[in-house]
Amino acid sequence: MHTVDMTPLGLFLSAGWVGRSVILSLAAASIWCWVAMIEVWLGHRSLKRALKAASRDEVP
Repeated sequence: MHTVDMTPLGLFLSAGWVGRSVILSLAAASIWCWVAMIEVWLGHRSLKRALKAASRDEVP
């Protein structure tokens, strides 16, 4: 009986080149999405601080 390694690394290593390229593409897209979400969050936070300072007639 042949055992199959069901860990994520085992599945990645046993996949063919198409499967590996799909997994790597999905991982890259996930990282890109997280970076974009963090960038938007930081931009909103900065804008909120600038608006608060402007409403108090302060120049940042």
